[in-house]
Amino acid sequence: WFNGGGSSSRDEVGDKYSLKNLHELYTTLSKNQELTASNQDVLVETVRAIAEVIVYGDQHAEQLFDYFCEKNMLPLFLGLIDQPNCETRLQVQVIQSVSILVQNIRSEISLYYTLSNNHVNRLIVHPFNFANEEVLGHYISFLKTLSLKLNSKTIQFFFNDHLNTFPLFEEAIKLFDHPEGMVRTAVRTITLNVFKVQDEMMCSFLMRGPCSQYIESVVRFIHRRCRRLHLLMLRASQVGQYYQRQGKDSMSEKQLGSLLLRLEVGLSEMQDHFLYLEDILNLQVEGIEDIVIDITMAYLFLPLLIASLLPQTRPFLELDDLTDKDFAEASLDKSSVTEIDNPSAGSLLSLFLLAHSCFAFSNPKMVNRIAETLFLPAPEESAAVRRRASSASSQKQANKSLPTAVEKKVEEDEGGDETDGASSLVGDDVEEQLFDSGNPIRDALLGFLENDDERHCLGATCIIYSLINNAALDPGVLERIGLAPRRQASSEEVVYPFGIVQSLIKLLMRDPPVCTLTQRATAKLVIELTFFEGNGNTFLSEAHSKILDEAYMGAVRRFETQLDSKITEISPERFIEMFEGEWMSLCEGPLVVESLMTKSQVLIPCSTNLVTEKKLLPLDSRQPFSVLENTRCVIRSFMILRLLWVTLHGKNNSQLANLGLSTSTRKLNQKIDLSRCHHLIRVTVLSPRNGATNIQPAYMVLGGGELILAEPEVSGVGKGITRSISPLHKIKFVEGYNDPLLMYIIVRSPKTKPIGWAHRGLKPLVASSQLSMASNGLSMSGPSSPRSPIAESKAAGGVDLDTTVAQGYPWEEESPTSSTRPNDDLRDIASWCITIRFDDHGSAYWAREQLSNAIDRTVESKIKRIRKLLVSNEKT
Repeated sequence: WFNGGGSSSRDEVGDKYSLKNLHELYTTLSKNQELTASNQDVLVETVRAIAEVIVYGDQHAEQLFDYFCEKNMLPLFLGLIDQPNCETRLQVQVIQSVSILVQNIRSEISLYYTLSNNHVNRLIVHPFNFANEEVLGHYISFLKTLSLKLNSKTIQFFFNDHLNTFPLFEEAIKLFDHPEGMVRTAVRTITLNVFKVQDEMMCSFLMRGPCSQYIESVVRFIHRRCRRLHLLMLRASQVGQYYQRQGKDSMSEKQLGSLLLRLEVGLSEMQDHFLYLEDILNLQVEGIEDIVIDITMAYLFLPLLIASLLPQTRPFLELDDLTDKDFAEASLDKSSVTEIDNPSAGSLLSLFLLAHSCFAFSNPKMVNRIAETLFLPAPEESAAVRRRASSASSQKQANKSLPTAVEKKVEEDEGGDETDGASSLVGDDVEEQLFDSGNPIRDALLGFLENDDERHCLGATCIIYSLINNAALDPGVLERIGLAPRRQASSEEVVYPFGIVQSLIKLLMRDPPVCTLTQRATAKLVIELTFFEGNGNTFLSEAHSKILDEAYMGAVRRFETQLDSKITEISPERFIEMFEGEWMSLCEGPLVVESLMTKSQVLIPCSTNLVTEKKLLPLDSRQPFSVLENTRCVIRSFMILRLLWVTLHGKNNSQLANLGLSTSTRKLNQKIDLSRCHHLIRVTVLSPRNGATNIQPAYMVLGGGELILAEPEVSGVGKGITRSISPLHKIKFVEGYNDPLLMYIIVRSPKTKPIGWAHRGLKPLVASSQLSMASNGLSMSGPSSPRSPIAESKAAGGVDLDTTVAQGYPWEEESPTSSTRPNDDLRDIASWCITIRFDDHGSAYWAREQLSNAIDRTVESKIKRIRKLLVSNEKT
């Protein structure tokens, strides 16, 4: 039966891909060339089947493809879609079938035939209804498939040098600004595949107009996207101002969350735009590279992003080229934009977009051009910027004059001497230009380092950091503009960036301090500019060294104040926990400045009355809202300044590292010699397992600042295996209310790092211990009761164990106004609970006494070590 079935199946496959079947399909196709309402379903299946047979024939039976060519079937496909009554499903099938043919045909001869006679170009230029998403999706996929087949041999089938037409390129770029992201991405892929083709006549055609027109359209599209981002920032300001006028201190979490999400999506889109331009530049096609650079500078950087840095200009508020749709998507009215009190939003957005571009671009010409424009502008550009600074012209006027500048630049490049991008703007008077106050762009950019709004400080810091870490930037340019990091300096005579370093260190001196994200980025840049890790030498000037000392001691004083007050307010254990938590957070990895470019948090003010920011913005990117958050910020600020201080002074940081780490010298499942342990107590660990209670004999060991529970080893007397290790300063314990022999140990530990033999939640352990005593006949030393200890405690007016845990480790923090807010920064910390039972009252009393003393000694020791660290700093 199986063999018979297999034979029948093979016969069916053979019939399907036979010449006879193809002939029948052709007959059906040719007889139904005039479309009616009744034959289109048949034609859909016929076109699909023909494509399938032809692909099979190309790979297995040449006579099938020969028959396809002989009967000239491809024009018959196209004849169907040319008819006005052709339904969508048939149009989609024709597009899909031709795409399958192009994609799957392996033979060059077969492919060339399929592409010849202008049939494919005829399909490309057909006026499809792109309002239909299904048609558009298959069409753009078809164009993308064709572009992947482009090379120096196949270009002849797409580009007509006699008629100067290139349908594939021309039709694709019409969709470059389509609302659907998938379509825009496909257009980028198509254009990149076109630019890759090395064909002199095609390149000449593109250079005569289509390429520059397309690049200009793309850059103008990016320009509009930047302005839409600015509208979203204004919308956030408008909502905040509304709530302040209404006497409210918060906007809805949904409103702010939606704005943040849209800002983040917009920033991610900007990254895609910059990377697309970078992909074009990396093709290094002669002529196209210069077009991209010139147009990007002329239509994006100069009139919008760079001009926004100047205090007298606000190009983002020139709204003539924005559509009603742009305002609607930002939930704004055009008339209300000028009333919103946020004049610095444009400059803030420009700073981060400029930094974003410096991270994205790796083309030497582009990177050098940006750096030179920011710090060493060409005479023509300087004059233009000064004119704009003195009298802000409209965006339309700027756009009219800028193409002329581009044309002039191109003419100069063609007629003048060739120079590379690294030296085109550098003359003999470089040192004079460096500190020339007549350079408004440089003055404005560096002025943002001392801006009252720390977000502007962070943006300017990111620009400088992105430039000095861009490998494509000519080191000679870095030296000439005074930004060469010491690790890149070619000589010891490099100009010391005195003003920049001073502004950065003064930023770290602010009191109240800037948010810790700004501190980390600033400290990172100071190290880049003044420290050479290769030999450990620092080039910090003596004056700046003193300022750094002052900034660091300010952080020490703030930290000491918090230490003195908070160990009594929130308990020393909690302070130590926050100290270790902040250190571990800093040790997770270095700050990746580039990652900030797609974070909406950099565009939202650090200090605001919008309380919902607390839930949506991480603590390091905003000012603290409560007492505990302020403590954590002070701790982290101290650590950041400490790391910077020891690095630039060549000192050892082991003291802070040892204090911040809470690691054990022992490991789980490691053997331990119990005979050498002085504080050794025999206990029974009770834990729930599958609805029952697991009873595990164990030893409780105190020592080395840890509580260890060890399982006795059967094979050796006085030996054990560690099953649970808990730092003593993270422990609280509660005596069983109805049974003094019971002890509940609560350990604070991350959710991802469970404690051995411990469980999340206390109630299961209480119920388990009650069940264990009942099922195993264990006597209760306290008042007998069939109810659980929790139920008994409530009935007798005793203390609820859950309440005891909450008092020891509060999940909520109190602000100075006594209002409570959830501590979202500690959401990843959990209370891990262990239940143990002692053999007798003497052991229980002695264990509680020893454990309490050990915890106190450990906490006191850690606090003393922290104070010792501060005292040593003051002596230094």
